[in-house]
Amino acid sequence: MYDLKKSFSLFLNSLTEAGERFNYAGFAARIQRIKISSLLNLPETSKNYFYWNKPADNLEFIGFDECLHFKEIEQSLNFKNSGSFFCNWDKLETEEFPLFIGSQKFNSDEVNNELWEDYSNSEWYIPKFLILNYGNTSHSYLVFNFAVKPNAFAFLEEQLDEFLKILDTAQKTPKLSNKNRIEELEFQTSEKLWTKNINKALKEIERETFKKVVLSRISGYSTEQEISSSFLIDELAERYPDCYIFGLKKNDSLFFGASPEKLLKMYNGTLEIDSLAGSAARGSTGIKDKKLGDELLNSGKNRREQKTVTRYIENILSKYTAKISSDENPKLKKLKNIQHLWTVIKADLNEENLPLILKELHPTPAVCGMPKQEAIDFILQNEDYPRGYYAGFTGWIGNKSSGEFCVSIRSALLRKNKLYLFAGCGIVEGSEPEKEYEETKLKLKPILSLFNL
Repeated sequence: MYDLKKSFSLFLNSLTEAGERFNYAGFAARIQRIKISSLLNLPETSKNYFYWNKPADNLEFIGFDECLHFKEIEQSLNFKNSGSFFCNWDKLETEEFPLFIGSQKFNSDEVNNELWEDYSNSEWYIPKFLILNYGNTSHSYLVFNFAVKPNAFAFLEEQLDEFLKILDTAQKTPKLSNKNRIEELEFQTSEKLWTKNINKALKEIERETFKKVVLSRISGYSTEQEISSSFLIDELAERYPDCYIFGLKKNDSLFFGASPEKLLKMYNGTLEIDSLAGSAARGSTGIKDKKLGDELLNSGKNRREQKTVTRYIENILSKYTAKISSDENPKLKKLKNIQHLWTVIKADLNEENLPLILKELHPTPAVCGMPKQEAIDFILQNEDYPRGYYAGFTGWIGNKSSGEFCVSIRSALLRKNKLYLFAGCGIVEGSEPEKEYEETKLKLKPILSLFNL
């Protein structure tokens, strides 16, 4: 730790020599490998955090507390381009450091309510401390971001020292035993309301109010014992390595999930977006699984739904670039308990267009419907709960021209002694209430399976 402290002291000297034009700074250093989930068991680091893991991409990080908060994602990019952030990140041998992290609700204009009262409509910020793991290396990266204030360097050194002690404690903390227990289902969106809403939606589709609307439902469970958030995170990462594992902890609430859906990814001037729609179960044998997959690929209803999402995305991107590419026919994206129709869309774009694209893109037809506003109005008028962060988006923007966001589905909210689960499906011409209800059961399984349900 002595070398790290010495490196930080040298960094502060460089910051002083750079002059007064920098308002914020970020120090990064290589440290001994940290098992990130162990930090979730400590009182010092379990209060507020942002967790991200894409096991298939070998990228995992966690950010603690806020160095600088932004209400809108545009503000964060304006800050990034202002030149007022001093850092040593380019001197380290790593691909990327997340600079901004955060989430946004499904409806950014939502009036705050008791269920989601711990969260703002939009949370974007530079974390104070960040621990990042790339691959299976023997080291992690520590990032310490702070406001540059005169005569405060001694205090900054104390803060870093305190955090290093917390990391040392985490390494010695034994893994918590599984205390994940939930009681009987306390409430849920009734099948009666579900059927009523779908039939109402089908009538609106017939009237051509919209072509598609995504309806969702909520299930609420009570808990008597403490639920280990580190166990939730570890299990989701192990069971769903091709998904985005995320957790946003704020005060008494933890919003977490394993999302299969990329909203967008940007790297080297290329934007990549998933068009994901249509669902089928996985088969218990290879033959049964192939049969279910082939039926999905040949389903007119599901192909129309997925094509709607693909065309919607391509129409948005066409406003910003003519260089768009995608496969003509969808593939299957196979997850542990479900499979979807899937098309990857790529486009050549600059980072400066990112906020505009996010605003137009989200919520996508895969979680909302089309046309967007008509679908949103129907959802807000007919669903029996506020979606909050469910079907919103979560992600990060890096120090380079890159970033990644997932759609916040296959998710749940753990709030004190209550667990709330969410699942939805697309309603188009030909949808049947009973089949759609069964589809939502498949989508609840990733979270319910953690509790042996």
